Amino acid sequence: MALELVAARVKILPPAEFVKHLNRGKATLQKDPIHFNVDRDTISVEVAMQYNDTYVEQLFSFANNIRTMEGGTHLVGFKAALTRTLNTFATRNNMLDGLRWLEPRP
Repeated sequence: MALELVAARVKILPPAEFVKHLNRGKATLQKDPIHFNVDRDTISVEVAMQYNDTYVEQLFSFANNIRTMEGGTHLVGFKAALTRTLNTFATRNNMLDGLRWLEPRP
């Protein structure tokens, strides 16, 4: 019995294109993915994200180009910062006024 290994070609997509690929066939809430890249000292952070109309969250995080299947503290920190930023923006722009589910229960 012989074993033959065949090298497969894998196309590496830039993060924003990868997000578009993940959302193909879904109704997205904005036309293009949100994408930014920040370098500070020796740390580089690149984020690409796009909201769609599904209820399933798909998060893919990487550290040093290695996929972190369980997320980790960097993903927890990012999600907390994103939530805090969106809540602050919505509050400052009176976007949350009149939403009953935000009001404290008696």
